[in-house]
Amino acid sequence: MEKKVRNATFLAILAPLAWSTVPLVVYLLQHIPPLLLTSLCLFVFVLVELTRQTLMRTIYPLKKLPLLFHLNGIIGIVGFHFFYFSAINMSPIAPVFLLVNLGGVFMFIYAK
Repeated sequence: MEKKVRNATFLAILAPLAWSTVPLVVYLLQHIPPLLLTSLCLFVFVLVELTRQTLMRTIYPLKKLPLLFHLNGIIGIVGFHFFYFSAINMSPIAPVFLLVNLGGVFMFIYAK
């Protein structure tokens, strides 16, 4: 089997396993306020991503993109995660997790 195919297969298996642990982790961390949990999660992601890009020497030239593009992305990511963590704290995990995942499925189905 070719190396790229093996890597893609591994990621295809790993991704649903990783995403399915998110509600469990958030449920176990209910004592942390949603905004703080959002900040911690995104901070860890930024550190990991900047380290990866530095080691691979692929830091993207972000100056080429307009400022409103960056602001829209940041507000969208922070807002989504804040409301996601808030919803998991306020209601049962399974319906929230299903609704979040169904959003992606509907976008895929109805994309033109």
